[in-house]
Amino acid sequence: MATISAKIESEHPPFTELEENTIQVRAIAPFDFHLRGKQMDRFLHHLTETAGMEEFTIPIALDPANSETSPFSALHPLGGKKKARDENGIIGWRYSWVSVCVYNGTRTETGVQITITAHACGELPPEKTLRFIYSTIRPAKMQWGRLSSTGDTLGFHDYELAGDDYFKAIVHLLWEKPKTKAEKMILGQRLEQQVLARKKLIEESASQGIVLKPLDKLLLKHELHQLQKIFGDYEGILEQETARKIIQGVTELESFPYFNRYDKLTDTEIARTEMTDARNVCMVGGGWLPISAYLYARKTDAHIYVVEKNAHRAKIAAEAARRLGLGDRITILNQKAEEVDYSQVDIVVLAAMAEPKPEILAQASTTNYPRTIVLRTTLGDSQAFYPSITLDELYRGVSSQMHHGWTRYNVKADPDGVFSLLIFDSEREANLP
Repeated sequence: MATISAKIESEHPPFTELEENTIQVRAIAPFDFHLRGKQMDRFLHHLTETAGMEEFTIPIALDPANSETSPFSALHPLGGKKKARDENGIIGWRYSWVSVCVYNGTRTETGVQITITAHACGELPPEKTLRFIYSTIRPAKMQWGRLSSTGDTLGFHDYELAGDDYFKAIVHLLWEKPKTKAEKMILGQRLEQQVLARKKLIEESASQGIVLKPLDKLLLKHELHQLQKIFGDYEGILEQETARKIIQGVTELESFPYFNRYDKLTDTEIARTEMTDARNVCMVGGGWLPISAYLYARKTDAHIYVVEKNAHRAKIAAEAARRLGLGDRITILNQKAEEVDYSQVDIVVLAAMAEPKPEILAQASTTNYPRTIVLRTTLGDSQAFYPSITLDELYRGVSSQMHHGWTRYNVKADPDGVFSLLIFDSEREANLP
């Protein structure tokens, strides 16, 4: 131990406590605000993630006899471990903590007083930290200030959410708690209106030389996921209701509110992939109403396979296909997409919500087929509707021999600019032994 300690001591400067690295927030939260149990665990997890702190899983105690040079990890109140020093020689979690006080005695119909104090050894980024707290407690009023290491207040300031009006409105949508289908529908519609209006604002601002950050750069990670769930619930209800009416014979496919968007989207996909010459096409991620698959069947001579892992949704999708007169053209596969045999499929299309994309690509890359894979994805503000994925994430688990066998290009695909397409054309047949 002495040898290891001496080596570390020679490579790193002594640890020193940084002053003025404590942020305190005082706010009036909604009267029904609580932080306890699992809610508290999630709050602490997201706060540490947002502030760029380490996430911990395995508690390992710091050696008290050798606190500044120990190669072991330091104990943090959340539990877990971190290397004793980072690349700058700072012991980031030593003496770090977060406390939350909800003053139940002040709870009235208008709100409850709350204080949150976060202290870290090292610079705690104020904007990200405050954005997360603001998003979590949804305050009527919020102030913040820095405290020195001696506990002195360096001054409190009113916190205001920075950004354009559309961005602020979208953040405030996250504060709502819809319970009924009708409420979820209304919230989804409002989200779409605000996002599409903001996309238009970004385009107009760009023409004037003004650059606005896209939502994926402004929103916190968990906020983006929450927006995607709001829109996913909304579109799922639309699909379910339209499929039910089609099966009952009281409406047609064209009644689906986003029919025109998917009509143009499938036109682009068919033209870019030469789908009209394909024998078999597979749509991964069908949902209640796999409208794209129905349109492929109408517009091409290919047989269309739809992968839907939920048995009930798969049954509804098959019944709707029969009612539309497409029963003999479409086969619904109630399977996990990463387990499907794609060896006889010419073209595979992955819906934006299809998961897990890396594993699906890996499965599809085990043979010389399919010849083309289309992956629907999103960029910028459209990520408020559907998740995006990087090529590095997509190629996880795919051998280099396989993913170097694809050429790729990006295409904007629909009138509203919601979807972008990553299209992968296979060159592997000529390259593989």
